[in-house]
Amino acid sequence: MGMAAGGESNSTTTAALTSLWVEPVSRGRGVGDRLVVAVLAWAKTAGFSQVLLWVTEGNSHAEALYERNGFLRTGEVIDQPRREFEMSVEL
Repeated sequence: MGMAAGGESNSTTTAALTSLWVEPVSRGRGVGDRLVVAVLAWAKTAGFSQVLLWVTEGNSHAEALYERNGFLRTGEVIDQPRREFEMSVEL
């Protein structure tokens, strides 16, 4: 139905949600929320105090998913090769 991955970031206290994908027929059924919650639980258990991710500009469905799970834009932006916004949540 979907998959997500989390890992270390550049900081010993911060993890990264590095990928998330839900098959199209399963979207809108809470699968993405459960995957995000699983990565957050892993990060907390592993001793991280924050999780970061990057979301592509215009991907409003993904950004809404992350916001529902406590993520907020940090103000960091990258523009190469496409515009992406950093988001974070404190655990």
